[in-house]
Amino acid sequence: MYLPTTYDISMKMNTMGVKGSGRYFASIKYNTVEVDESRKPFSVPAKNVEAIVAEKPPTPKRQKIFSEIEKLSQKEKLSTKDAYKMSKLMSEAIEPEAVKMQRESLEIKDIELVKMEMDTLALKRDSIAATDSTTTDDHRNEVVISIGDNPKSVFGRIVKGGRWKINDKMLLQYGGLFGVLKEYNFVDGFWLGQPLTYKYNIDKKSSISLSPSVYYSTERKETLWHVSAAADYLPMLLGRFYASAGHISRDINAENGESRLMNSVAALNLGQNFIRFYDSRFFRAENRIDIANGLHLYTDVETDKRSPLSNATTYNFSKKQVPENIPEETDMYEPHTASVFTLGFSYTPFYRYRVSNGRKWYVSSKYPTFSITYKKGINLLGNENGPSYDRIESSISQTVEISPFETFNYRVSGGTFLSNKKLYINDLKYFSNNLMLFTRRDFNNSFNLLSPYTASRQWWAEGHFNFQSNYLFLKNLPFLQRFSFDESVHLHALSTENLSIYLEGGYSIGFLGLGRVGIFTGFNERKFDRFGFRISYPLFNMFERPLK
Repeated sequence: MYLPTTYDISMKMNTMGVKGSGRYFASIKYNTVEVDESRKPFSVPAKNVEAIVAEKPPTPKRQKIFSEIEKLSQKEKLSTKDAYKMSKLMSEAIEPEAVKMQRESLEIKDIELVKMEMDTLALKRDSIAATDSTTTDDHRNEVVISIGDNPKSVFGRIVKGGRWKINDKMLLQYGGLFGVLKEYNFVDGFWLGQPLTYKYNIDKKSSISLSPSVYYSTERKETLWHVSAAADYLPMLLGRFYASAGHISRDINAENGESRLMNSVAALNLGQNFIRFYDSRFFRAENRIDIANGLHLYTDVETDKRSPLSNATTYNFSKKQVPENIPEETDMYEPHTASVFTLGFSYTPFYRYRVSNGRKWYVSSKYPTFSITYKKGINLLGNENGPSYDRIESSISQTVEISPFETFNYRVSGGTFLSNKKLYINDLKYFSNNLMLFTRRDFNNSFNLLSPYTASRQWWAEGHFNFQSNYLFLKNLPFLQRFSFDESVHLHALSTENLSIYLEGGYSIGFLGLGRVGIFTGFNERKFDRFGFRISYPLFNMFERPLK
């Protein structure tokens, strides 16, 4: 007799333009069990094991499985952990050969163990729901059911924004008049304008898109613009080419900067500017492709005409004094043109994948991911004031499932400037840091209390270690076990040429993957330095369209 010991339920949501996902874990403890005496009980003694052995000659691996089953079956009472282990071992012992081969293969294929029939009325739906064959998630060409997120009338699409399906291959998407206001900061004032996206599906596997946007800055009195183009090619190798150009204000920490949306809220309501902006006139092209299974190649080239910016307004609802935008390192902030080349590799051994509509999608691996990135600043346009440097960094990261209720993940990285003949503040190595109370990032690979714009111009080493459990501290209390949340402990460390050792410890509670609340403590040179509270809300990413 088998009794369920755990439940693992996943959920995805896409309604009215809002996407979300969640995951629910639960364990079951049986206080009493009533046995139906009229049914023949199932037992797992030796003769059952011997019958299995007789059907399939045991390999050393299967013999070990049988030995473990023997040991467990001799126990008078099985704990919940033992019952879970017994169930897993029995499943492996009687696993069909087709399932075993599929499990050991890199490509994950669905094996039909249960036959299902679909009712002819299954796809009948109310008039408010529509099947959109052009709406994709992560560039997947699959049918998505969307409810009321695309107005039917032309007026509604103009006002609220929406999509026009020109034909079976062409799609036009408009931001709507409600989206005229993009952001607010003290350098530009309000951004007023519109984005537009055109997408052409070459076939079910490949597509190209073009996304122009134009905005007017109310305080700088300038027209800011951005245009990007993307092409998906060689779908089984995840080939993707991306190019962009524009004249906008950008964060000097372009790699790990804060959310511009949340910065707009903080600037307008609290009189705080968490982002240091510079004027950017740039062109960028990048390409990503697999050169072998799990081995990813990334190349990027960019030229950027950079100029310093000062605050053009101090308006905020709180009427507070506004900090200046110009950083302290003014000697590293003169106008210049930078040309930067980036080459990166990442490799994940035995990276399993699925194939959908002729396109490859990575799923999981039980091995770490290794990466190395080389970045070079060069005088491509003969500009003597341009940055000149060579930078290299590497990392190793992995998520380990300890049990159905516990996971451990880590990321360790480090790097150095091989040469730094000429550096500007834009070219320093910055670290992911959640400066604001609300953040769109998770807590796993980011610092939360580090000083703003902490950077290195020589060398650095950092580590992030996180343990997540459904039963850590609070969940062990009986009256809290019916609530859906998990707990995590975090440890982050950083060392640079200017920072001997910075440590940050924290504890957080997560709610179905939709958000986390955490408290953190920072230690500088092994002494208590700071304490803070943060709220992570990944759904912010759905409302922000980054310009890069």
